[in-house]
Amino acid sequence: MVISRTIGWDEELHQQEPRPEMYTMVYGNCKLIGFFSIREASDYLYIHTIQLVVSFRGQGYGTTLLQHIENIARTKNLQRIQLSVFKENPAQRLYQRLGYKPIAEDEYLIRMEKLLEVN
Repeated sequence: MVISRTIGWDEELHQQEPRPEMYTMVYGNCKLIGFFSIREASDYLYIHTIQLVVSFRGQGYGTTLLQHIENIARTKNLQRIQLSVFKENPAQRLYQRLGYKPIAEDEYLIRMEKLLEVN
């Protein structure tokens, strides 16, 4: 394997990353297919990471998982969800299709947000 590039290490940001017990495992058809981590900010839910096994991508699991996360936000009475995605990550298309809009960006990442409908 060849590493094509890296981005700068930010120790403070790294310390804010979820601990292993904060990850939620995702199962599909009785198989572990990935995991995710979210955190609640003052007035929004932040998706820290979503990881799906490559062989399960493109089958609707990501959409279903994001809908599940939206339901979590609604139960917490939060009306926004935010995430950051690498600019070259094809998952951007999924986020856009589900209503996430870019709100900021830097050299490597796009910050996206979805406003949830109030029930």
